[in-house]
Amino acid sequence: AIGIITAVPICVWMVFRRRQALAALLEERMEGEKTWVSTFAWLARASGSLYSFGGRELSYIERIFGEQSSKFIDVNHVTTQVTNDSFWVTRWMGVAGYILVMLWGAFRLMDELAAGTSDFTTGDYVLLLSVYLKFGRYLKAVNDCLVRIQVAAVSVRRIAQLLNLPEKRSLLAVDEETP
Repeated sequence: AIGIITAVPICVWMVFRRRQALAALLEERMEGEKTWVSTFAWLARASGSLYSFGGRELSYIERIFGEQSSKFIDVNHVTTQVTNDSFWVTRWMGVAGYILVMLWGAFRLMDELAAGTSDFTTGDYVLLLSVYLKFGRYLKAVNDCLVRIQVAAVSVRRIAQLLNLPEKRSLLAVDEETP
């Protein structure tokens, strides 16, 4: 029970500790993607007129598009790695807790069998392991939801900025100021 009680706050803390870094990376990835897509769209629309460009102009366009692609790919890789790390934190914690419970239960079962008492039986050990295994699965599911909510919150904030919508916090502040 102590393992379950301590694992949940630690995992939640580890996920929320990375929230600002993840949000900054997602914003940077969105900007890079926006720039890359606008350049790609321009290239697609201007494909007929590209035949009239000279070697220097084509080389410049290719270089700019290559730089934007490279920058976007680098930021995308880092963002993906940070997001995946946030997913794996709980998996590692769940497996570490399971291993500790497995070792503790095995030693306790060996002691009980050597002493000849029946306070902790093989069935208790199997039940303990199955409870911790299921707990690890549910903890992973909760953590995955938290990370996905963080990613979605960045997207929703971005959409609100594009639509020039005020945030709910600013609306609450206006309501409190009016008598």
